[in-house]
Amino acid sequence: MLGEIVKDLKYTAILKTQNENYQITINEDGFYGIINGQNEEVVENKYSYIEYLFEDYFIASNKSGKLGVINSKEEVKIELKYEVLQKIDNTNVIEAKILKEKMTDFYSTNLELVYSVKDGYIYKEDEYLKVYSKEGDKYLDFNGKILETKEVFKDNALIASKKDNKWGFVDRNGNIVVEYSYDKVTEFNEYGFAGIKIHNKWGVIDSKGNVVKEPIYENIETNSAPEFLGEFYKVYYGYGEFYYTNK
Repeated sequence: MLGEIVKDLKYTAILKTQNENYQITINEDGFYGIINGQNEEVVENKYSYIEYLFEDYFIASNKSGKLGVINSKEEVKIELKYEVLQKIDNTNVIEAKILKEKMTDFYSTNLELVYSVKDGYIYKEDEYLKVYSKEGDKYLDFNGKILETKEVFKDNALIASKKDNKWGFVDRNGNIVVEYSYDKVTEFNEYGFAGIKIHNKWGVIDSKGNVVKEPIYENIETNSAPEFLGEFYKVYYGYGEFYYTNK
């Protein structure tokens, strides 16, 4: 946003937005508001911060520093209760965090809550977003629609599946191929291997469901799912460098 000093003593600054119909104002007390294209006040200067989002929506912060989303009629579209709120780059997905509870909420392009997760980590892939957590992976398109795993991994014959808090694998028709006996699993990677976890130890199976390595690897899970190549797992050691090991 570009700012300019104005002669109207009501405001100390006016900030242009990407929408020519709206500008953000700051008064002499440092509070933010919004005016329309006719310089009419549509949102009173009572927010500690306002940032343009898209269409007629704005990220706003109340006097307590909590963030949410309002529209140009000052209707609250996302409750002002978050410490962090942002649109994920090059998507229409809103990521909002309550830090104390370690909770992350994801909102779609129409500002509907689509997914909530505790201790989740988000990764932006070429065509989708992946949210990784202890509860399993969740996939969203760039508008916030929840994707089925088989929509994401179109070439995988087997898909991770959860039932009664246990994980296994099914074929693309939903038939069980690997029984629900694991605490957690990964999806099959491009090399045809997936991780299987029991009692905090990881092992490996191949694309036919055969066990390549019984679960023996400990402490190899960080903020993302471990990756396997046969019985070997990937280790990153900085600057994008990695190696595989079975130690």
